[in-house]
Amino acid sequence: MGVCNKAGWQSVCETERLSSLREWLARKPRKAVLFDADDTIWLDERYFHELRSSVLALFPASQRAAVGERLDIEGRAAEAGEAGYAAAVRRCCARLSLGQNTRAAIDVLLAAFARHEIELLPESAITIARIAAASRAVLYTKGVRSEQLRKLELSRLFPSFEAIRIVTAKDLATLTTEVASMDCVPRETLVIGNSVKHDIIPAVQLSLRSIWLNHSENFRGRNAALPEGVVECTSWKMVADLLWFEHHASLCCASALFCLSGEILRTNRDGVGLKILGAQTWKLDLSLSGGLPVQSSGTKREGMKDLPLVGEVGAVLKYDLFNSPSVQWQLRLPLRYASGFHLSGLQSVGWISDPGVWVSGDVSLLGARWDWGASVNVNFQNERFNNFYYGIGAADATPTRRRYSASGGYSGADLRAGVVRRIGGIVATGFVGMSNISGATFSNSPLVQQTTNFYAGVALFWVFDKSKEVATVINRGDMQ
Repeated sequence: MGVCNKAGWQSVCETERLSSLREWLARKPRKAVLFDADDTIWLDERYFHELRSSVLALFPASQRAAVGERLDIEGRAAEAGEAGYAAAVRRCCARLSLGQNTRAAIDVLLAAFARHEIELLPESAITIARIAAASRAVLYTKGVRSEQLRKLELSRLFPSFEAIRIVTAKDLATLTTEVASMDCVPRETLVIGNSVKHDIIPAVQLSLRSIWLNHSENFRGRNAALPEGVVECTSWKMVADLLWFEHHASLCCASALFCLSGEILRTNRDGVGLKILGAQTWKLDLSLSGGLPVQSSGTKREGMKDLPLVGEVGAVLKYDLFNSPSVQWQLRLPLRYASGFHLSGLQSVGWISDPGVWVSGDVSLLGARWDWGASVNVNFQNERFNNFYYGIGAADATPTRRRYSASGGYSGADLRAGVVRRIGGIVATGFVGMSNISGATFSNSPLVQQTTNFYAGVALFWVFDKSKEVATVINRGDMQ
């Protein structure tokens, strides 16, 4: 008979809890997941520690212990948030005899503290977005509303949340009120947070499911005994491994737009990609593109063969030039080979490359948040490709359409910009663009009607169903 020691028994219990939580999240009806924010989604306490250390560094070593004790007393009595702690620091320093330079230095530190950036915990954003695709995602956090909204704005996670609840206290009474106001069923609701006292214990008392995120910088979240049966994760990767779903394809909108997301293959509204190489700043993707058939009748191609549907396949090397919470810049270096599709087989079309710079971000406009993007591309095509579209053979030459043979090389430039707005299950998009082929190697072809084209369009999509896991984009540079 085998013997199971205490550690082994705990491991068995943990495995059973994880399995139970996976099965629960996969079941219908749609679940609600409440996320804490400070030190759960992004790091927060470290900035308070850094301010305290920076202030103490202004004092002689012999005084630091006494000043630190005063700071801690004021800090414990401070109101919530950065402004509350900053006021506590000012009160402490007001009681000390400080020189003008020291006071000025403290003012600089407090100003920087009030507008500090945020650092998302690794993999928090992508995990939250994927959970939100299958569940009702609610940000349930404590603090000063203006401060929490500023940090949420910096996180760029607004679109992931169905609701934002910022409260002044996190306890059983508050959680009971919030769960009821959102029509959440307790046993169908999950809480993810870093604080045992403020996140986990109220959830357990209300019979909600819970995950304690006990990461390496959880300085203040280990503030009570963890209730029995609660799942503990030390990182968002562990949360992801726990809750990850099998990959599913799904029909995403009425215009037959399919989305598939996986570790390797993905498709979305921008194309199809195979993630071959992944690094912090470099990515190598396999992408597909193409062109629609062209009828010659009624154009300068009158009497020539219609052009078939063209498919392009190749690789694109992407380099992240700059990333911030509000904007991303990316360099893209693609190379594709094109083929025409006929009933009788494939027709070689040629090589194309359109390197460019892409910039994307989001903006508040008319009281709503919009995703936006813009790009500038320079096009290069080989001789075969240009002649496929612009060449004129002897059999197609006429008195008004001379024989023409194009060479390879520069083939024009494009400038595009667009916005996307998501309203529940509706996705509204708009775009404008300009294409110019002045100076292109084929610009003097008789088939060229004009060298500059302007275009614009709008589209409205209805997302009537989602799979348990849908394509998730955190870095908009990965969208194509």
